[in-house]
Amino acid sequence: MLKPLARALAACVVLAALPAGAQAPAPSGPPPAATVAGPAEGLAWRGFQACLAIARGVPLDKAAAEAGFLKDATGWVAEIGERTLTLELATPPSPPGAKGCVVVSRGPLAAHAGFNKRVAAWAAREGFAAPQSGVTAGGGQTEQYAVPDGSRVVVVARYPDTGQPRQPARSLLFVGWTAP
Repeated sequence: MLKPLARALAACVVLAALPAGAQAPAPSGPPPAATVAGPAEGLAWRGFQACLAIARGVPLDKAAAEAGFLKDATGWVAEIGERTLTLELATPPSPPGAKGCVVVSRGPLAAHAGFNKRVAAWAAREGFAAPQSGVTAGGGQTEQYAVPDGSRVVVVARYPDTGQPRQPARSLLFVGWTAP
């Protein structure tokens, strides 16, 4: 079951990452570095927790609002400093019944290491296998965690700055699961 969900995840990561840059303009002006990493990491963590709640059956609107996201014309969005985060549901092409939740964080990658450590610690506590590293077609560096039966997968992908305002540096978190 892990292979089909992993393939579906890769498709979702690519699909979610490519149009994500077009959804929000790059913010201007750098904020003080000391004020961004902590709050931005906390907001990303709340987005991750919202995805976990959605996996347990909580509606997207409720989970996103409780995580601090606001609904606008483009969907569920949260901004802090140079970061813009979006939260959305994804439907992988396979396996049947699979679902997913995606959090995209646009902005500098320097402070994303703290978030990655939090996800790794959570995955270890929850019985996920050691992460598998990889590279996406778009050049993103990935860490993929999965439970032994493949029914739950978490991927953190970090994309470098492309030099194009529509595709700034960003991290993408995908939480995927199959129906019980």
